[in-house]
Amino acid sequence: MVKKVFSVGYPFPGDVVDTLSLKSTQSLLDADIILFMPTFSDYSNSYQAYNGKPKITESDSQRLIEDLKRWRYELKVAFEHGKTIFIFLAKFEEVYVYTGKNEVSGTGRNQKTINYVDLVNNYSFLPINLGKIISSSGSEIKISKELGVLSTYWDQFGAYSSYEVYLENSELKPLLTTKVGNKLVGTLIKKEEGTLILLPPINNTEKLTRINAYGEDVWTKKGREFGAKVEYIILGIDKALNYRQSLTPAPKWTCENTYKLATEYKITSDIEQILKEISLLEEKKKLLEIDLKEESLLRNLLFETGKPLEKAIIKALKIMGFDAEGYQDSDSEFDAIFSSKEGRFLGEAEGKDNKPINIEKLSQLERNIHEDFEREGVEDYAKGVLFGNAYRFTEIEKRSEYFTQKCSTGAIRAKVALVRTPDLFFVAKYLRENDDQMYAELCRKAIFEAEGKIVDFPELS
Repeated sequence: MVKKVFSVGYPFPGDVVDTLSLKSTQSLLDADIILFMPTFSDYSNSYQAYNGKPKITESDSQRLIEDLKRWRYELKVAFEHGKTIFIFLAKFEEVYVYTGKNEVSGTGRNQKTINYVDLVNNYSFLPINLGKIISSSGSEIKISKELGVLSTYWDQFGAYSSYEVYLENSELKPLLTTKVGNKLVGTLIKKEEGTLILLPPINNTEKLTRINAYGEDVWTKKGREFGAKVEYIILGIDKALNYRQSLTPAPKWTCENTYKLATEYKITSDIEQILKEISLLEEKKKLLEIDLKEESLLRNLLFETGKPLEKAIIKALKIMGFDAEGYQDSDSEFDAIFSSKEGRFLGEAEGKDNKPINIEKLSQLERNIHEDFEREGVEDYAKGVLFGNAYRFTEIEKRSEYFTQKCSTGAIRAKVALVRTPDLFFVAKYLRENDDQMYAELCRKAIFEAEGKIVDFPELS
């Protein structure tokens, strides 16, 4: 039997399933699987806000009040009849609606009609209490416990998902949480009747749409294929849930030892052993993921800016044999201070999206060198090094000059070494993979000897 999927208020990728407006009167009992996103996008706002919040037009207010009640009832009934319902947790919205109640005051020309309004939120569409809903968005989501039937979905579409709210003081058990704070952004509510699955929306699909000749945003072929994939996996989740539902839960008394087979004990023991091994492997996996993240840090030299770029530079310098660190106290903050037998250096890092590094960063470096010299215990001026990651989103071979002419001229006067961070990446990559102390020394000397020019690292064989 072909399963019927309704998507209410949610623009399903590729438009491959029946999509309904929140103003639709279609019964959810006609569907096998329901996707629902609580939103006010189908209702018209008046141009004049009230108490700092949008106000639904008078013509749409009564419709919205009725729809809030109707969808609550429809979702409740669908759940009670065993439907699989996906709720996409949309951003929290509050709007004022006209209640239909009014009061007339005054007489004659002074007569005024007061229309009363109520404040409602979009989560009033739902038949369950989610606890406190916090407006907050982000894309860093972690798995808090085994996802079960949702594993494939999250593996395929987690990267396309971003949360728009998180839940606090909720009695629901979290499956997906924010990376920091462990705030609930996804869960599964399974009861004898049906299943409610709460998930962050699939939002990051810009590359799967295009603007057609009429100026409309439409799905591309890849977008339709993506939508078909989403539908396929959702159908698989429903099948798995219904398969489990078809089994009669064993009465508690049948689990007593009297009714257990000897083979069950053996299988149970094997399962426990496997679970122990899985636990050990999970710990090993976590440690390897930490190692992988640390190793991949060097790639930040190719495209990053700010603190991620600074950390990658310090890692590369350490690989080259420098004693390197960032520095910060109550008076000063330097991106990198590093030293070796060749000398002592002070570095400043800058990344630019689509332009070269300018004179301002060189001026900041010079100020930092003077600040450093003034510190207690520092006897000599450090050699200045300006690390630049210009045109950072452009392929390396297509990038233009990394430093402006003024910056290069200023570097000659100050005898500052200029380092292109992608050059530093290839040096660090080679030294990470090869124990070549002689090459490392030549690279350190290249930085030390460069005065007012781009460091020309020795060629790799």
